[in-house]
Amino acid sequence: MNPKNWTQSAQEVVRSAGELAIDRGNPSIEPVHFLIALLTCDKSLASRIIDSAGGDSSGILETAK
Repeated sequence: MNPKNWTQSAQEVVRSAGELAIDRGNPSIEPVHFLIALLTCDKSLASRIIDSAGGDSSGILETAK
């Protein structure tokens, strides 16, 4: 898998998840870091999908933080 072939959005999510892991003092990127990154990125498709399915993306984000 070559990150150069990823979309700009995918690269941003991975970068954001990595920064979050570092900020929290984690030695590795965990699924929760990706979840938070996915829910907080601009024009979050993940949030829209969760919300349109009747879920609460804001509540999930707050729980994950």
